[in-house]
Amino acid sequence: ALGQVYRGDRHMILCGAGSMELIGCLFKAYAGSDDEVLGSAYGYLFAKTAAAQAQATYVTAPETDFCLDVDHLLQAVTDRTRIVFVCNPGNPTGTRIPNAEIVRLRERLPASILLILDQAYGEFDDQDQTEIFDLPQQGNTVVLRTLSKAYGMASARVGWGIFPPDVAQETRKLLNPNNVSGISQAIAAAAIRD
Repeated sequence: ALGQVYRGDRHMILCGAGSMELIGCLFKAYAGSDDEVLGSAYGYLFAKTAAAQAQATYVTAPETDFCLDVDHLLQAVTDRTRIVFVCNPGNPTGTRIPNAEIVRLRERLPASILLILDQAYGEFDDQDQTEIFDLPQQGNTVVLRTLSKAYGMASARVGWGIFPPDVAQETRKLLNPNNVSGISQAIAAAAIRD
């Protein structure tokens, strides 16, 4: 059933919340005043709102040709950076970088920084996602998905993510327990079965 936390062999999948709610709860759990959330110049603007709600400062790094630029992101990291939030494929740009660059970003970031990878348009990316879906097992990366885009279910507000168990636990504490209606759960389950 949706709205549950599932334990897999290596990580947990937290589902039944809109990806915007998951982003907001992650920011509140892992950033606060005196902290920075780092994103890209043309990234998903809700990240700025979510950072403000967490009382954190939202900082952006330049992009190259409207694409994430891992080197610019790494150069923008400070001792106040708690979260790096990126979208690949880009939202709203629709551009993408190779998954190997996302892996390189994770490898070069300090282990104490939470990397949140929003893949709202992931179903439109033909790259093999195995190495991305394996990143949460390191304990400091979350991969988010939604049924809003490829499944056309924006008004249902159903998303999911792959979380390290400790991060899933902290995020779950902040989620509204009644955040997904029974109707949304039914249509999400039907979409996934299709």
